[in-house]
Amino acid sequence: MAGPTVDFAVMVRFITTPATPTAQRPAPRTPAQQEAAAELKAARTAEAARRLDTRRKVVLGGALLALAERDAAAAAMLARLKQMLTRPADRKLFADLPDG
Repeated sequence: MAGPTVDFAVMVRFITTPATPTAQRPAPRTPAQQEAAAELKAARTAEAARRLDTRRKVVLGGALLALAERDAAAAAMLARLKQMLTRPADRKLFADLPDG
């Protein structure tokens, strides 16, 4: 008993035929879907901004630490900044840095 026959010419034509313009357009969206998409876009934008802000802080902090190793004024500024830390966890984080 033979299996189902496959018309390869039809299959090739189906695979290689470009999609119609209607297939490329997204389906109409409900107002709730549009609102959810807008909220998702806003959340992604805010997350990207937070990541960029964090990256800036890390790079700037690294630059300040490197400068403090070579420059007395930068070391003094770093010591003043350390004195401004109020949270015990923050103080502990910077405890191993020299005080100036």
